[in-house]
Amino acid sequence: MKMLKKIIYVLIAVLLSISVYALYNLYKDKTQEKEEIRQNEELSNTVHVYHNNEITGEISLPDLNKLKEINNDLTGWLYIENAGVDYPVMYTPNDVEKYLHLSFDESYSFGGLPFIGENCDEDSYVFIIYGHNMLNGTMFGSIDQYSNKSFYEDNQIIEYTTLSETRKYQIVYVFNTVIDETSPIAPYFMFVGNLTEESFDYLIDFCDSNKLYNTGQSIEYGDQVMMLSTCYTNNEFGRFVIVAKRVS
Repeated sequence: MKMLKKIIYVLIAVLLSISVYALYNLYKDKTQEKEEIRQNEELSNTVHVYHNNEITGEISLPDLNKLKEINNDLTGWLYIENAGVDYPVMYTPNDVEKYLHLSFDESYSFGGLPFIGENCDEDSYVFIIYGHNMLNGTMFGSIDQYSNKSFYEDNQIIEYTTLSETRKYQIVYVFNTVIDETSPIAPYFMFVGNLTEESFDYLIDFCDSNKLYNTGQSIEYGDQVMMLSTCYTNNEFGRFVIVAKRVS
């Protein structure tokens, strides 16, 4: 009987220890999450233009270039009004996924920052920006709202500001897909850079075939194309993709 009591006490102590450890990690994660949000909001407030003390969607080129002086990996700013996207975009061609889990000051951040993928840059015929699909809606955690056509209809434009200009991109395709390494069909993210017309047409045909709905827009060879890519569903190979063409 005494042995049984000891075993019960030990089990209770172990369970309490596990519970305390789990609560501590939860608290630590939530604290870090709040800090990451605060840092990103601070960056956003730094680069946006204010009018009558109200923040606008316009990005200040001088202020963006000042951020570049702080972190040379910065290449632009991505802004989608009403979609929760308002972040610096990083470009590290020699270490493409550097900001997968790094913040702007290069400290650890689970959410990381949006970054341009390999084999392309912001001036390529086709370039791709990756971002995490965060459960708290940060990074690309809210762009799946575009799976609803009515949301698209009210939010068709993506703004991307380089160090010298602000560009506007019209969303043309929205699709989700599953990356299958055994499939003979090459994945969309391989078709980036300065593509041949044949490769460009292949990409657009793929987007058109997988689109969730018809936007009434089209893309022709010669248009510059931006793709936004994030994870989708609980399938680790699921992807949600927005494809847009530059219009100004």
